Amino acid sequence: MTRIQSRLRDFRARVAASMRQSAWTKASQRYVPKSDIDSLTSREQLQGIIEEDETIDQKDVFLDYVYTNSRILFAMFAYYKLPISLLQSMRTDDRLPIPISDRHLIGEQEESYVDFGELINVGQWMFLAPKFSSIDSHRRLDPNEILPFRSMKQVGSGTFGTVYEVEIEPSHLNDVSHRNTG
Repeated sequence: MTRIQSRLRDFRARVAASMRQSAWTKASQRYVPKSDIDSLTSREQLQGIIEEDETIDQKDVFLDYVYTNSRILFAMFAYYKLPISLLQSMRTDDRLPIPISDRHLIGEQEESYVDFGELINVGQWMFLAPKFSSIDSHRRLDPNEILPFRSMKQVGSGTFGTVYEVEIEPSHLNDVSHRNTG
């Protein structure tokens, strides 16, 4: 086994270890917290993997591109054993989620790869748990999004619904006011 395979295997294990179960549903919905994606894809971590990947030319340019534009995609590709060199022709993190119509980008290139349709339909959502902000407090969530709730308890119910108190993964909060319950 080469060092790159060893580094990627270690990276995949660290991604798997960082996954959290969402408290929102009883179904098995796991997500990778934003803070963990950030630490897993630090410049140093990316550099170590990229430097040893023989399929990547212009490693410094590629490192800059991935670190600046595609850290979530890098984590997804590495976790699902897709060649990270393909990130050169892919979209950037700000254009996620990947629509089903882009299924052809990888699925047709290599039969041995994971079914790209499955990655699009299911797998990418583990890496795309939403961040919450007081600015966009009324935005619509995609039904596939996995809510990054650490805990949840019912605090009331009535004619029009049920009220829950939830603890949101801290790295998924942007400028949201916190009510001190202490």
